[in-house]
Amino acid sequence: NAPSFGGVTLLSPDENRLSAVLCDLLNPEGTHGQGSSFLRLFVKQCGFGPASTISSRVTVRRECCTIFIKSVKRRIDILVDGVTWGIGIENKAWATEQKKQFPDYVEDLQKRYDGKFLLLRLAGDDSEVKTLEKETTKLLVESGRFRTWTFSKEVDQWLAACGRVCRAPRVSQFLKELHRYVGTTFKEEPDP
Repeated sequence: NAPSFGGVTLLSPDENRLSAVLCDLLNPEGTHGQGSSFLRLFVKQCGFGPASTISSRVTVRRECCTIFIKSVKRRIDILVDGVTWGIGIENKAWATEQKKQFPDYVEDLQKRYDGKFLLLRLAGDDSEVKTLEKETTKLLVESGRFRTWTFSKEVDQWLAACGRVCRAPRVSQFLKELHRYVGTTFKEEPDP
């Protein structure tokens, strides 16, 4: 049965490839053919507004430029654009933060969505965000505009939930492999 076979591992995903996979899963028009079901699960798990706000007007884009601030060369890894609201997702599976990265993203999303946004940091470990001041981070978290998900916990939970609602056998199998990859790559405890 090849229990040690890891299809995703063989592809050696880096942060960009991992972001591309997550973007496709979140996209209602994605190749998975499941419509908005994965995005609804994601929005619900984020606790960002009701999942019922997901409509056909939602677009999901990769490498979205920060066009509402002076630092226009910055790119948010994934942007879920609901026209009047948005979720910016920054994948930090392995990379470190760039100077003023998260403050710039907060400023861009604030201007883009008039405060109706969530900035979600996907982290490979449970480290703290470094480029936001602690008080600013606290205020953003309390207002529901900033969260950190670790791959080993929240991302893994979302992938498992996607697998449970998926109706396409090929996509379901891929989700199982991706779930397995995330579980082994970002495990919280070292393997004895």
